[in-house]
Amino acid sequence: VCGCPTLSLAYPCRFCETHYQAYGPLQGLLRELMVRYKVGGQRDLSRLFASLLIPLLPPGAGTCLVPVPASGEGLRRRGFDQGLLLARNMHMPVARLLTRTSRGVQKQQDRRGRAQVAFQVEDRNLPSLRRLVVVDDVITTGSTMRAAIASLEQHYAVPVTGLAVCLA
Repeated sequence: VCGCPTLSLAYPCRFCETHYQAYGPLQGLLRELMVRYKVGGQRDLSRLFASLLIPLLPPGAGTCLVPVPASGEGLRRRGFDQGLLLARNMHMPVARLLTRTSRGVQKQQDRRGRAQVAFQVEDRNLPSLRRLVVVDDVITTGSTMRAAIASLEQHYAVPVTGLAVCLA
């Protein structure tokens, strides 16, 4: 449906099923760089990550990037919002339309068992808007990305997709 190559027609395209994609798996050098970015505070890596994502963006005008907001705990710990920094370095319009309404910090070992992340969407007049792209650094289970996409789809009458650097 989307035109992405697949190994076989028996295996559906992940993007067509989920409406989000990632540059690559969270392993090897990409994992090491992501740890340096998120834990080590190497903010300059956001430019590298942005350059990896830009070719994956849909073509044409009217695209607005919506970063997944960092949790309060993550923001305090890191001192910066990694999704917002990433989106700003993609050199496209960015709108902070999402606010987290769930509490607590997701930890890798309990993400699947937690209540789904919820977002409040800011209603904003975005002239010439043709599509929204949710931007995040890492997709672990997909629940945060799915919640962000679903929330935006309920408020805006445009296609909404998601894009991340890594898929865990």
